[in-house]
Amino acid sequence: MSIDAEFLAFVRVLSDGGDDEQAVELLSAALADAPPARTEPEAVALAEAVGLLLRLGTTPETYPLAAEHLRRLGELTAGVPTPAVREACALAELEAIEWIHGADPDAIVLVDVLRAAETYADRYGDPDEALVIRRARSEALLTAGLLARHLGRPSNDVARAFEHLALSLTGEDDPRLRTVRLQALYEASKTRLGLDDGRAESLELLRRVIEEAKDLPDARPLLHRSALLLLDAEDGDATQSIRSLADAVLALPLTEETRRGFALHRAFLDEVLLRVPEEEREAEAEARHRALIDRFGGHPDDELRDGLLWALLLRYGRQGEESSRTATALRVLAHADAVFAGDRSPVTVAARLRLAARVAEATAALGDPVRAVALSEDLARRFPDAEGDPQLRVPFALAELERALRLDDVGRREEARALLASIPVRFAVEDGLPDASGVIAQALYWHGRLLREAGRLTESRAVIEELLGRFATAEDPRQRAQAANSLFSLWQSPDVSPEDQEAARARFGVLFGQDEDPHIRGLDARRLLRQATDEAERGRKDTAVALLNSLVARHGESSEADIRDTVRLARENLGILSVPAVAQSDSASGARYRDLRARLDEADRAVKAGHLAHAETVLRSITDDGGARPTDQATVLLVLAALDALGGLLEDAGRWEELSLVAGRAAPPRPDLDTRAARINARAHLRLARAQAQLGDPSSALNVYDALDRFADGSQDGDIVSARETALYNRAVLLDDLGDVHAALVAYDRLLWVQQASASSPERRLRAVKALRNKSLLLDRLALFADSAAAHRQVLDIAGAAPEPAVLQRARSSAFALATCFAQLGDHRSAADTYAWIRTAHHFGFSPDELREAANLLKLAQKAAKRQR
Repeated sequence: MSIDAEFLAFVRVLSDGGDDEQAVELLSAALADAPPARTEPEAVALAEAVGLLLRLGTTPETYPLAAEHLRRLGELTAGVPTPAVREACALAELEAIEWIHGADPDAIVLVDVLRAAETYADRYGDPDEALVIRRARSEALLTAGLLARHLGRPSNDVARAFEHLALSLTGEDDPRLRTVRLQALYEASKTRLGLDDGRAESLELLRRVIEEAKDLPDARPLLHRSALLLLDAEDGDATQSIRSLADAVLALPLTEETRRGFALHRAFLDEVLLRVPEEEREAEAEARHRALIDRFGGHPDDELRDGLLWALLLRYGRQGEESSRTATALRVLAHADAVFAGDRSPVTVAARLRLAARVAEATAALGDPVRAVALSEDLARRFPDAEGDPQLRVPFALAELERALRLDDVGRREEARALLASIPVRFAVEDGLPDASGVIAQALYWHGRLLREAGRLTESRAVIEELLGRFATAEDPRQRAQAANSLFSLWQSPDVSPEDQEAARARFGVLFGQDEDPHIRGLDARRLLRQATDEAERGRKDTAVALLNSLVARHGESSEADIRDTVRLARENLGILSVPAVAQSDSASGARYRDLRARLDEADRAVKAGHLAHAETVLRSITDDGGARPTDQATVLLVLAALDALGGLLEDAGRWEELSLVAGRAAPPRPDLDTRAARINARAHLRLARAQAQLGDPSSALNVYDALDRFADGSQDGDIVSARETALYNRAVLLDDLGDVHAALVAYDRLLWVQQASASSPERRLRAVKALRNKSLLLDRLALFADSAAAHRQVLDIAGAAPEPAVLQRARSSAFALATCFAQLGDHRSAADTYAWIRTAHHFGFSPDELREAANLLKLAQKAAKRQR
């Protein structure tokens, strides 16, 4: 096998394809059989083959063979001592040094490579050597310096070696030698930065690198690293330093008019933003990205523009993520959408469609589903061939699904259902087009659910059957999850009978009971827990225990947080259903437990029958029992349960003084007991604080609310979390009533922050809206109208996403209050826009009187806006 250009090209193809092992085998075999070179091309080819072998095949284990390969190369090329051959051999020998950058050998190998690099540099130290060899020597010296630093040589010696290398390359015109020179200065700076007396010199070296690298395209990555190191090292006003240096570097022309050149530019921008103080980072990022769009949105390079769009989507437009549903994200994405509105390149079309879809999604998330629907409807006009375009088919299907859900949000429910029904037909599998089955599964899920919520149960069942038939056994777990979700949604729904709910759970068990997908396993665990609860309520304790045991056996070792929580509840329920050991004992403790258990059951029956006075008497007989204090956990829990039930009766009756005493007994935490006791403790805290507030002791009430906040912090239990959130709201209202404006503002913010960690629910949404409106009133008193406007916007956001009657009632008032805030700020244009929006926001249910009021106020705001011009 002769070693020539064709052979080397073939080996490089193998290597580029990831088959380095076969490439090394071919090179080794060919070199073993190669005769000495007779011509210069033969000798050069042999040198290139050895260099390639050293590059691909050298590892810490094979490094000892490198010397033999080079010796063999010397023998094969000895008969052709031309300058070109000498250069080729020098480059091959360099590979025996440079391989070290991608390896992690032991110190012995590092020392050997360091010596080889220094010997190499000495051998080719003549300043009159050819350019190729001078380049190779500079690379070897740079590697020697890096190895010396890694091996712990004195920092001053290492820095001087780098500086000596840089000095030796001063005046060179070759771009690679100039880049190595700057790299050496950079490494010298990094080394001196760690010395007590080297800081000033280090920073000066970095500034020199930055200044010289500006005109050297090959050194742009080095310029970026130097600028970032300088930012990290300098003292003073961090924000101003970052801004000015970033401005200078980002204003430079790209090193390459391609996606790669832009990627370097953008990567530097991302690193700069990480160094901006956190409180200023979002605003700085928005300004920088808008500037990026303005600078490159009209660039002639299609690949570069495509890279810009995908960078924006990655940062601000990930579907379904909260980061894509902020006002900042919407402003940036909408600006990009406007700038790219005239782009017609097929290269950018996929990113442009996704960008436009994300604008619609963010618009809906920020409280304007009507405009979101209009934007979604406009996609078909802007991308008329999307359904049949391989690049656009799936993202367009997702956009259509999103449009359907927004149509439902704004009350256009028949249109929403019709659109959902069309998706499986329009995006059915076709040859040559990507599979949109994931979107079809989602569409079927939502169609079945919306039909059920509309009372069309027969049609809903048919759609769910289609979903189960197509996707219950799908290979893709995300598609199976939609099928599983449909049954979970069915048994959770109040719109179907208990028999249908039970049938849905049974069907789930058959289809998904052994599914290993984490999401489906979580639903299965909840299914078993719900079935066990139902069986226990029917008095079938043995069946309930069997179900709970199967839940623990199937899911007890799961690492998923929600499954672990369900397993914990299952184990606690097993403890509840199992007869405590004390109850089976013949001791006095056993007799007492059985007596208290019987009395608690009697009180429970009395409450259900409406005999509250008798229930109270029985409960007091338990809580005031004069016998010895119980020591076993089961009996302690019975007494706590009695205190809890008695506290509920006293709270409902408004008997605050008695409630204060009873709740005070139940409030102290008992860490030796399970979650049932913790729930009772949490409710007792809440009742105690309410009682103290009603009794005119707000200071004590505030202390108890604070104690509950600390007690519940970190809990995942729904009852405890709900008690904590209620306490935080009550605390804020109490501070508000006491006139402590600033403390109340902090308290409302804490409630809103804590609720962010919980799943949204009607109760939480209403509590958040009430807190935001109370907060806005306080901000108005402080003349902080911009902050007040922000609170009202949040109210409108919540109402737009969840148009529930109690929320909408308050949101309508917030809409008018928002316009008033704009007017107080002198922004009459925004006030007018708000009144105009009120007149079109039909899904908010504004009354005719409110709409007339908005029309009149709109005219006044428009007049005021004109006077401002």
